[in-house]
Amino acid sequence: MDGSWIALLPFLIVIPISIFTKQVQPGLFVALLLGSYLVEPSLLGGIHKFLYYIVHNTVKSSNIRIIIFLYGFAGLINIIKMAGGIKGFVNLVSKKINTKKSAMALTWVSTIGTFSDPDFRIVTIAPIMKALKQKLKMSTRRIGMVIEMTSNPIVALVPIATGFVGYMVGLIHTSLQHAGVDRPAYTTYVKSIPFNFFSFAILAVGIYYTFFMHQKHEKKYAFNEDEKDAADKSAKTQKDSATDHGTSPSPQPQYTAAQKHLDWDDQDIQPQQATMIKTQPTPELSGKFDSPTTGGRGITGDINSNTHSDHSSIHPQAVNHNAFREEYSRHLDAAPGSFHTHKNSGETPDNNGNDKKGDIPSKPWNLIIPLAIVLFLTLFLSWWDGHFKATGFFNAFIRVDALAVMLEALLITIALTIIFFLFQRFSVGNIVTHFINGGNQLMSVVVLLALIWGVSDVSEDLGFSKYITAHVEGWIPSMLVAPVLFALGCLISYFIGSSWGTWGLLMPLGIMLGVHAHANLLLIIGAVFASGTFGAFASPLSDNTVTLCTILDLPVMKYSKSKLAPALIAAGIACLLFAGFSFIL
Repeated sequence: MDGSWIALLPFLIVIPISIFTKQVQPGLFVALLLGSYLVEPSLLGGIHKFLYYIVHNTVKSSNIRIIIFLYGFAGLINIIKMAGGIKGFVNLVSKKINTKKSAMALTWVSTIGTFSDPDFRIVTIAPIMKALKQKLKMSTRRIGMVIEMTSNPIVALVPIATGFVGYMVGLIHTSLQHAGVDRPAYTTYVKSIPFNFFSFAILAVGIYYTFFMHQKHEKKYAFNEDEKDAADKSAKTQKDSATDHGTSPSPQPQYTAAQKHLDWDDQDIQPQQATMIKTQPTPELSGKFDSPTTGGRGITGDINSNTHSDHSSIHPQAVNHNAFREEYSRHLDAAPGSFHTHKNSGETPDNNGNDKKGDIPSKPWNLIIPLAIVLFLTLFLSWWDGHFKATGFFNAFIRVDALAVMLEALLITIALTIIFFLFQRFSVGNIVTHFINGGNQLMSVVVLLALIWGVSDVSEDLGFSKYITAHVEGWIPSMLVAPVLFALGCLISYFIGSSWGTWGLLMPLGIMLGVHAHANLLLIIGAVFASGTFGAFASPLSDNTVTLCTILDLPVMKYSKSKLAPALIAAGIACLLFAGFSFIL
């Protein structure tokens, strides 16, 4: 389809709808549906195209491998957690990490072993920092910011052994060929790295946010913590009031009842609540799951103080059934049989991820060994895959199929980790259940990715790139090609949420404009890569952002809005540098 302003419509409605609904999925859904009907303007034609874009893009080789990788790694992290790996590692580092700054420093240092891919870094370090957060009372938002600032921006700067380098070099090679420029693509890419000003600027901003920003500036962004604290305080007030009058308290507010998982390891627990929670017996479930029962203290508060039964039932009206069933469905390992087997003996199932905190083993090597295996295999298999296609050690990393290698390394690691845990007498059923449960936690990410890929595909069918090319080329002064490309790329990448999509759209255009305007190609290539990195960091549609928010339990839209300020600061610095260097080079 020839490019026209209609191609902009899907992107123009995504952000407003997402902001209005406070959810990303509705905006993407409406954008894809609108785009589908613009391509096929008939009653059933639009529905047919909508399903085509979803299915066709999901089953693409590169995309389905991303889905499998995310699901598999989330499952791996969950069985590591079940085996006490995360708890053990947190206990181990807690002896040396006793301040928030030292914990944040760990986030930066961990980049050394997790630089190969942004999603790989996020699913590796985010669960660890989430566990440390509870001990040090750190801001969830700040943790997320630092992890993202050290993910995509750093990966874009590393010229070997990453999931980006092959795509970036291939894109430069194709664009140079179309522009009639004869120069080695990899050398050109390496020389353009110093001109990715946004990555360097956001890293500098990240250092400030990590170590120098005053705590008072975090208060206005502490959305999750404030909501939880308010709900906890309300619940405590109700409990104290009920105790004074000798009556049963009301159930906890819906927020705490629905959001606080039975797995206390993952939650923000106030010191005064910790003792109360730890003294609660394991809930007993009836076969029909009508109402949970517990002895002595109820899930939603103290039962009547005059009750002497060890196994008193909570009144059905005092239980938030929807909240409880949601928790039950999210913790599939809490099978009915496991409770009934032990309820009379007072024992709890061994090594169950939903057991009380004290029953989870503390084994740091259950985290260190699997992560060491996956990192080693990723690097080794990267060289192994690439050395068949190129000569020389470093050239092998350039020609590697990074995504395939990462998936192979993950599969081998999962198999070895399961065997390792079986030798420690963890049950097969427990391992499988926790693996599936962990992977299922990222299903919302899979849905978002499918919608994002569909919107990107329908925009191309509507002629989005043709429209941008036709209306950009010809009116940009030669000295402003780089800064204008960067600003345009930032806008595009923010709305589509994809660094790769932005690079693929602007790289051919940028190099062509640079050749015609006799501008510095290294500066232009750096501007294109920098603009895509902006969107990958700042956009609420970015898969990195969505994955991180899912793991850290952050609201996507609020979190994305809060990190827009540092992103714009870094973008402003980068834009000034591109403008300045355009007159120098």
